[in-house]
Amino acid sequence: MIWGVLLVTSLHELTVAPAPQAPPTPPPSSSRAVHSQGRALTVALLGFPVFWVCGLGEFVWMIMAVPMAYRLWARPKRIRVPPFFGLWLAFLVWVIAGGLMIGEQLPGTLTTSGGFIGWGIRVANLLAATVVLLYVGNLSEDELPARKVIRMLGVLFCVTVAGGVLGILFGNVSFTSPFEMVLPHGIRANYYVHQLIHPGFAQVQDILGKTSPRPKAPFAYTNNWGNNLALLMIWFVVAGWVRGTRRARFWTAVVLVIAAIPIIYSVNRGMWIGLGISLLFVAFQLASRGRMNLLAGIAGVATIAALLVTVTPLRSIVDARLSHGQSNAIRGNLNGAAFDAAVRSPIVGWGTTRSVLGSPTSIAIGKTSSCQTCGNAPIGSTGELWTLLIANGFVGAGLYFGFILLVAWRYRRNRTPEAVAARLILYLAPFYAIFYSAVPTALVITFISMALLWRTDRRVNAPPLAVLTAPDVIVLPPDPPAVIVLP
Repeated sequence: MIWGVLLVTSLHELTVAPAPQAPPTPPPSSSRAVHSQGRALTVALLGFPVFWVCGLGEFVWMIMAVPMAYRLWARPKRIRVPPFFGLWLAFLVWVIAGGLMIGEQLPGTLTTSGGFIGWGIRVANLLAATVVLLYVGNLSEDELPARKVIRMLGVLFCVTVAGGVLGILFGNVSFTSPFEMVLPHGIRANYYVHQLIHPGFAQVQDILGKTSPRPKAPFAYTNNWGNNLALLMIWFVVAGWVRGTRRARFWTAVVLVIAAIPIIYSVNRGMWIGLGISLLFVAFQLASRGRMNLLAGIAGVATIAALLVTVTPLRSIVDARLSHGQSNAIRGNLNGAAFDAAVRSPIVGWGTTRSVLGSPTSIAIGKTSSCQTCGNAPIGSTGELWTLLIANGFVGAGLYFGFILLVAWRYRRNRTPEAVAARLILYLAPFYAIFYSAVPTALVITFISMALLWRTDRRVNAPPLAVLTAPDVIVLPPDPPAVIVLP
């Protein structure tokens, strides 16, 4: 509630231009064809909870990237790419080339750890996110209005909040998904696969000195829930408050108050800090425009909110989380192993993750058939940064973050609320990467935000030029050939 109220107030004051005018209504004969262009994204975002119930929540973007790619391929117009896209293409090449390192043994890890299955899933998800970026970025405002995309992201935020509440109330509830039913027993019995395809409302963990549920629906892990909630909240505020009616603002405030409950009970420190950073970013935007009165008001609201947390039962949860840091040792051990792996192979990394020998306390403590979570934790599972370091080395990590941050910096002068929100999400990517794995959904949300930022600037100003040695477009003739030619 604290962060939601402050974000609502801050982003609303950042409005410096009226909402974009609705595009002219196309002729009746072409209206249906035009609006069907963005249908694949609509199915993915609004249908996300259905995919999750079916056990396909972690695969939704790979599935929906197929019709998106077809739409891009069949477009008679040229396909545009965002600025600095060459860095991302180089990163994809790096990831694919890293597959050559999968068979190499990394000292201090299990001989049989890692593999082409994990590498293949990651490559597929990265390619799917790339397709989503180009798909949203190339559709016009007539074909896929930015307001519609933002509203759908807001709806997914509401679904995530609902999943959080269910996780608190029914933390032990899980069920067999239809996809799980049709898989062979040998596959669905795998612990990692089971986590992806077996829906549940929460992960029951011993974080506060006792077992308690931590929300995760509609995602596979509680950390994914926290990461996606924090990103989606930004667009929810833009859709419901900045661009919403008086009635929409009322319901926006109600949902944010409800969201405060699972946010606190998730005891997710990374999300708490990330939401604080979001407020500081917005405060900086206000200060740069001389909105000192509003800054003083935000400081006052923050002080009152802090006092309320101090005198309510929420304080006991926060204090308990801060005093129980047993996960720090595990994270420190795995993060150090990821950095050491990158030092051993700084250029291309090791292709995919590896599992450490034993546990942080003893090399003899490892995974058994009766304890799938004992020891042998996968290096790189504690955040996207650490995955990049072990899988793709320092060079791969630099290409990944360089692309995201340079695009955000390229559009730093765009001060519309939508642009401020999109840049904030891009700037948050390196921070959340310390704690959370971005692939698949958090990266897709980041790329959708990038596409909206890129589209907004292109609509207001001249089309941006990608800083590449080649032009910023991929030219496709009306009848696509078998090969795409980059001029």
